[in-house]
Amino acid sequence: MRGWTWGVVALYTAAWGSTYVWTSIALRDFEPAGLVLARLLLAAAVLLAGILAFGSPATRRAVVAALRRPREALRLGLCAYGVPYLLITLAQERVPAGLTGVLIASLPLWTAALAPWLDRAERAGARQVGALVVGLGGVALIVGVDLATTVPELIAAAAILAATFFFALGGFMISRDLVDLPVLVRATVSLWLAALLLVPLGIVELLAARPSAGALGALAAVAVVSTALGASIQVWLTQRIGPARAALAAYIAPVFALLFAALMLHEPIPPVAVVGLALIVGAVAVAGRRSPLDPGCNGDGNVGVGTCCAEPCGPQRSTA
Repeated sequence: MRGWTWGVVALYTAAWGSTYVWTSIALRDFEPAGLVLARLLLAAAVLLAGILAFGSPATRRAVVAALRRPREALRLGLCAYGVPYLLITLAQERVPAGLTGVLIASLPLWTAALAPWLDRAERAGARQVGALVVGLGGVALIVGVDLATTVPELIAAAAILAATFFFALGGFMISRDLVDLPVLVRATVSLWLAALLLVPLGIVELLAARPSAGALGALAAVAVVSTALGASIQVWLTQRIGPARAALAAYIAPVFALLFAALMLHEPIPPVAVVGLALIVGAVAVAGRRSPLDPGCNGDGNVGVGTCCAEPCGPQRSTA
C-alpha cells in the first residue's frame, strides 16, 4: 500500500480503537440495544446530512437507487454493522474495553478462513493456514487466562469473537454489494437499514434512558467518529485493497484500544493481553502477505469483485 493509504489506515484504526472506550462510557447510562440503535441512527443521520448538503445530484440520486436494492443494503447493514455492534456492546458489560479491542484483532483470521468460500481471490495458502493456528492460539490465551473466571465472561468473549465473524463476513459483502454506488451512499443506506431492523429491540431502552452529559458525549463520539467516519473509510478501503488486506487494520486497532482504555478509563494493560496480541499480530502479518502468483490479480491491479490492490500485482510482482 502507498504511504497515503497507510495514513488512511492509521486514521481508521484510531477511530476503530476508540470505539470500545466510548462504548464503555456510554453504557453507564444506556442499555446495550438502545445504545446501538442511537449509534446507528445518529451516524446515518450525519452521513445523510452530509450527502444532502454537499453531495452532487448524482450522489443524491444514488441514495434512491440503493433503497431500490434493499436486499443488498440490508445484508450489508446487518453483517457489517447491526449484528456485530450489538454483540460487542452486550459483551462490553462484562469485558473491559482494552481486551475487547484485542479480541477484535482476530478479524483477519476469520477473513482468511471465510475466503475459500466467499472469494477465491482472497483464499489462504499453507503459510496463511499456519498463521491462523498461531493467531487463534493468541485468542485462546487471552480468553483462557484473562477471561475464564466466570461463565458470563466466557459468553461475552464468545460474543465478541462472533462479532468479528460478522465483521469479516461484512467485509466480503462490502466488496460485492452495491459496488456501483458511491462509498458514502453505501455506508449511509446500510446504516439506516440496520438501525431500522434494530428499532424493535432498542426503542424502549433508548426512550427510557436518562443519559448524563458524559454519556451523551460518548454517544456522539462513537456515532460520528467511530461509526460515520469509520464506516465510510471501511467501505473505501475494502473497495480499494480487498477485504483480506482491509481486515489487517484490525491488528493495529487493539494498540489504540489498549492505550485509550488505559488513559481514559484507567484500565490496566494485562501482560497476557500483550502476549496474546503479539501472537495475533504476528499471525496477521504472515497471513496478510500475498503469494508471488496471486490468482486474484490479473496484472492491472484488480482483485476479486469491486476490489483492487493498492499497487499492481501478478506474476511479475515480488513478495519481498
